[in-house]
Amino acid sequence: MEILAIRQAFSVCVQTQLTSPMVESDAHRGISILNVQIAADVDLEGIFFDIHQLMSQLTRVTFVFAPRHCNSDAHVVARFVYRHGVNHVRDYSGY
Repeated sequence: MEILAIRQAFSVCVQTQLTSPMVESDAHRGISILNVQIAADVDLEGIFFDIHQLMSQLTRVTFVFAPRHCNSDAHVVARFVYRHGVNHVRDYSGY
């Protein structure tokens, strides 16, 4: 689920010209795949391919593993979006 959110977030970054996103996630395996530390499962290769294609359009992308207890805000937003089927972007840029 988080990998799909990362793909969508990078699509938004490309569309809005945000060039240096940092992704904090508790999806340890997904972060390891995105950091090219381990291979992707065959059923997820297409999603990871899309993410890498989007990443090539960005200047710098940082992936950080954040344990779930350190990432509670993201889970609240993800749960809300999943339940209500809406798009949500949290703006930390101050604009």
